[in-house]
Amino acid sequence: MASVRKTCEEVLLKARHVAVNEPALHRVCEDLKNTEFLPESWSSFPYHYSGKNQIDYIFALDALNYCFWPTEGLEYEHLAGNLKELMQSNPFALSPQALASFTSETLESKVFCGFRVPLAEERTRLLRELGTNTLKHFQGNFSNILQASDSSAEKVTGT
Repeated sequence: MASVRKTCEEVLLKARHVAVNEPALHRVCEDLKNTEFLPESWSSFPYHYSGKNQIDYIFALDALNYCFWPTEGLEYEHLAGNLKELMQSNPFALSPQALASFTSETLESKVFCGFRVPLAEERTRLLRELGTNTLKHFQGNFSNILQASDSSAEKVTGT
């Protein structure tokens, strides 16, 4: 996380066309501290998968949804829904074993349904890396990542 913060700080210091209005940011933070938020349940969104090996779905979805792509007609709900269909047809489709051998062809045909998305090779690489590292370091089980994290992404990633 320190590297992310450092990178963001560098961008902020070099920015010429955008600035952070610190007094306004502080006001928003104070307002948020005094606001109660009740999150909607996962299952209230029809494109989310709930079922056997749901954790596989969540890890794969998170790995693929790291940035928004400029592809008209393809949004988060399409990505989530396509992964849901994949899991419904095969509950092991996004297991660490499956991700370790994922191909860009599978990604484009099954996940993005023929859409050409930016960084398809990088997204495929990330899925394979997620699967391979889960097999190697966490006995092939995403639940072990959560257990090892002790509720800290920094702890489990070593950042």
